[in-house]
Amino acid sequence: LMQRYNYQIDPAKTRVALRAEMKAQMKKNEEWLKAHGERAASKWLLLFTGDVTSFYMTRSVAATFRHGLRVKSLYEKAIAADGGLSFALVNLGNWYFYAPKVFGGGKNTAMEKYTAAMRGARVDGEKYYAALHVSQLYFEKSNAKRAEEYLAIATALAPKSKEVANIRRCN
Repeated sequence: LMQRYNYQIDPAKTRVALRAEMKAQMKKNEEWLKAHGERAASKWLLLFTGDVTSFYMTRSVAATFRHGLRVKSLYEKAIAADGGLSFALVNLGNWYFYAPKVFGGGKNTAMEKYTAAMRGARVDGEKYYAALHVSQLYFEKSNAKRAEEYLAIATALAPKSKEVANIRRCN
């Protein structure tokens, strides 16, 4: 999430440089998991390993096929450790949103994960992040009214958000 944010506010860093950083971090995390076992990993290590792997893999079709199910598994394990881990729920929802149906993807399952993230949110930042995703899934389903309801939730949580303003412009 922080790399996504940094990429948006630091355009001097190229996609190539960020991908190399994510690959290095992904390898480091996977080596730790292999050495210590996933059962020894915290929910946060599982979540962040999923995040850096996701960032890395989505820059290459081959890497997406190679790492896609691994990302899903990491998020599922993080959620198994904490059923209300909002960021893991949103990111697993993203997996379902983007994965083709033939591989188990689906927008209805994505919505289930996004709304679970809203319910599980413990702080405003988590609720904000989940509300944006619920909103855009409603927009994807051509339900502008519901999309705007969730953008309003996000706006109430972060009134000066440039991200919400940008989403509204794009919608």
